[in-house]
Amino acid sequence: MNQPEYISLSSENSPKPNDLGRVYSKLNENIYGAKANLAVPFKWLDESQKLKFGGLISHRDRDFSIDALGYTDAIGFGNKAIPLTGGYTIFNVFSPQSIAQNGIDLSRLDLSSTDYKGKADQDAGYVMLDNKLNKKIRLVWGHVLNGMRSRLNRWARPNRNIIIPMFCLRVT
Repeated sequence: MNQPEYISLSSENSPKPNDLGRVYSKLNENIYGAKANLAVPFKWLDESQKLKFGGLISHRDRDFSIDALGYTDAIGFGNKAIPLTGGYTIFNVFSPQSIAQNGIDLSRLDLSSTDYKGKADQDAGYVMLDNKLNKKIRLVWGHVLNGMRSRLNRWARPNRNIIIPMFCLRVT
């Protein structure tokens, strides 16, 4: 026996935005950065040498907002089936008349809508010596230092910051 096609509405507490919903989001992100490098030549052991150093900074601001909207059961506890029979079709099941008769709400699905603001800072620096010891031997060596800090502030909990410090030390 053929069963009629239907749509299934969830409750506002257990939304299904992938089934009967839509997600709207907006991202505004700005990235600022600067770097500087300098090489200073000098003589040592009657050979040309170079001292090189520099660094960079980068700052990122991110503002993200999202709204997940979905059709839910306004009357019951969800899992309400609305058969596409008796004049209801996929084209008119969300008409004002059907929404009123079947108890359909268009709800903001808060569990699927988490706005946040984030910031990230990166700093790096290096110092390097390019030593020519004689005509056949050259030694290039130095030190690199990197640091990164991220902060995430969710609108749902505005007093809570997540800070992720990172430190990397590399000697080459």
